[in-house]
Amino acid sequence: MNPTELLESMQTCASRRLFMRSVWEAMMYRCCVLRGAFSAQQQVQIVRIFASVHRREWDFLNYILEGLRMQLHQLRLADAVLLMAALQRLRLKDELLLRALTPLCLKRLSATTPPPLLALLAHTAVKGRIPCLRQVLQKVFVSMAARVKQKQETQTLSLLLSAYTRYACNVAGVPPLSEGPPPEEGPPEEDVDFWGLHGKGEESAVVVPFRPFIELLLEASGSSKVVRQMHATDCMHLCIAAVNLNRAESAAAAAAATADAAAAPPVSLPATPEAFVQSVLRRVLDVMHEFSPWELSQLLPALLHLPGAPTKHLQQSAINPLLQRALYRILEEIGARAERFTAETAAEALRHMHLLREPAYVTEAALLVRMEKALSSLHASFAASRHLPLLQQVAQRVALPSSLSVQLFYPSIVPAISSCSISDNNSWSGASAETFREQQEWAQPRIATAAAALAEAGKQQQQEQQQQQEQRQ
Repeated sequence: MNPTELLESMQTCASRRLFMRSVWEAMMYRCCVLRGAFSAQQQVQIVRIFASVHRREWDFLNYILEGLRMQLHQLRLADAVLLMAALQRLRLKDELLLRALTPLCLKRLSATTPPPLLALLAHTAVKGRIPCLRQVLQKVFVSMAARVKQKQETQTLSLLLSAYTRYACNVAGVPPLSEGPPPEEGPPEEDVDFWGLHGKGEESAVVVPFRPFIELLLEASGSSKVVRQMHATDCMHLCIAAVNLNRAESAAAAAAATADAAAAPPVSLPATPEAFVQSVLRRVLDVMHEFSPWELSQLLPALLHLPGAPTKHLQQSAINPLLQRALYRILEEIGARAERFTAETAAEALRHMHLLREPAYVTEAALLVRMEKALSSLHASFAASRHLPLLQQVAQRVALPSSLSVQLFYPSIVPAISSCSISDNNSWSGASAETFREQQEWAQPRIATAAAALAEAGKQQQQEQQQQQEQRQ
């Protein structure tokens, strides 16, 4: 195969989800042999293919990137941005490569750069916290400010709004509601001067960075015509952006209130428009069937952190009815599609369900059983140990019966038990080989049966608590 034919074969296997190990190893070997014959654009395409199928072959990817570093000057802006996005999807942190790609992007950004490419660059740069992040966002702002009110793709608007609100949280010093795993801690933010808003030689008011641009994006994204065209991913990004903007504005308002009035007069910070949030929530209800399990796991905490969400500490009169309806529709969708969740997405959803005003026992039970099955199929002790504290916390909160708790969580730590000596009584509280074999022979329950049992246990606990409260009164 020549380089072109090899890339076509890899793209075909990726698009058709053909994951035979022998085939991919043969293609990786051929890529290594032909590395010198690949152009810079073709090497970027190889990295993107591996990112699309989530194959983290570190040794192979580092070998390809080593050859790509010598040809960075041949990359176009689109190639550089797509490469940065692929590296972020692979969770591959290469500081030297990012430091080389950032000046290239800054140099080739212009007023004619396509808006979708600008949106992807801003979103990737903020999530990856690349070097010279402020300069990149400034150039994107200069290029896009005059074109926001023109007809833009919904994905462009949602990615831009998500990027700039996330950056506002980083500047304000509050944790943003992130999509996916949290980024590694980057260097401290450099001195920021947002378009001359800060006076020289004196303290100035705390403001949300790029606030005029964020307001333009909110206005463009909130129009009824744009909202009707939004997809599920766009709705997820906009909900997360609304949460991040509220956090940044709250932090800025708190900092302005505590500052000296003479040095920094407080500024009025507009809240996220209520009409914008309501229109996005209506669209969420319309495209509920389009959300993937990962998007549902990210959308759930976003809705729980919006103002008016039905949480434990909010009075009934302050709850937003549309937000409550959307939230419980999402919980129903998660419970119905729990078998399609991975251990990571199930854990992400479970981590925030304790905030609910009314516990969703059926959804929580389905996710618990799905986590148990996913962890037991991984056959890795580190995967079980990573999520076991969360599982135990949820089990204590819903007061599961001890026998059912053992059945759910014991198979998750079987790989850890089998990797050590069974006769070690100190490590496993005197667990004998006979007990170990009995637990191994236990049949895993069907997800519906186990979910119903867990839900029944949760309802009984709730009824007992209500009876105790009535007796006290």
